[in-house]
Amino acid sequence: MNRDEVIAKWNSMQPRERDAWIATDVMEWKQGADYDFVYDMENGIAKYKPFSTDVRTFNPSAYISDAWEVIEKISSLKEWMLYRIGHSDVDGELKYECTMLEVYRGVSVFARSKSASEAICLAALIAVLTQGEGIEQ
Repeated sequence: MNRDEVIAKWNSMQPRERDAWIATDVMEWKQGADYDFVYDMENGIAKYKPFSTDVRTFNPSAYISDAWEVIEKISSLKEWMLYRIGHSDVDGELKYECTMLEVYRGVSVFARSKSASEAICLAALIAVLTQGEGIEQ
C-alpha cells in the first residue's frame, strides 16, 4: 500500500475496525492465536483476549495510553522512533500531527488527525505498511 491508500482505508473504517487493523498490522497480534476480538455492544469498545483469560480493552485510536503502546511497538520495528507530536491549524481546524523517523535511512512519515491518538495510529500504519518508501527524506 502507499500512503494515500492507507489514509483512504483509515477514513473509510469505523473506530473499532481501525483498532483491529492496528492490532494486526502494527502490534502483530494474530487473531485466534494471540487474541480474540470481541465487540462489546453495550460499552461500544473493542476487547482483546491476548494469551490469557483476561479480557482487556485496546482502543489506541481513542485512548492515548493505548496509543503509547503503539509507539513502543513501532519503536521496536525497523528502527522507527517517534519524532514529534504537535498540532497545527489546517484550513481553520486544529489537527494533531505525528511524525515518525526511521533512524538509519533518515526517512520520516507523518499523519494528521483530529486527536493525538489517531495521528499516532495512522502514522504507525503508514510506517509499517508503506515501509517508509516514497515518503519525506
